[in-house]
Amino acid sequence: MKKKVVTEKELKPKNWAAITKQVTDLTEKMAKTQNKKKEVWVNRARCTICGDVIESKSVHDFVQCECGKIFVDGGHEYRRLGFEKVTDIEVWDSKAGKFKPLKN
Repeated sequence: MKKKVVTEKELKPKNWAAITKQVTDLTEKMAKTQNKKKEVWVNRARCTICGDVIESKSVHDFVQCECGKIFVDGGHEYRRLGFEKVTDIEVWDSKAGKFKPLKN
């Protein structure tokens, strides 16, 4: 029994060029996504009652002000804020570079 020799042309599907382009495009897209720098999230607030500035630096870093009226949590992953009245807290705005009151 004689073995059949399979050529490269027979192995490639008819739409090989399209498949190759899709794989190349996906690979490039993944590389671009992985190379993007993440914006550093600053989770900082100031208490308007006691003037204490507090900052949460890691995921489970729950920080409360000296008088206990406000807290921040979540570090650089998410922002969780707590306060008795919306006027008790000002949050850090990284773009403006200053504290801003929360909007009602």
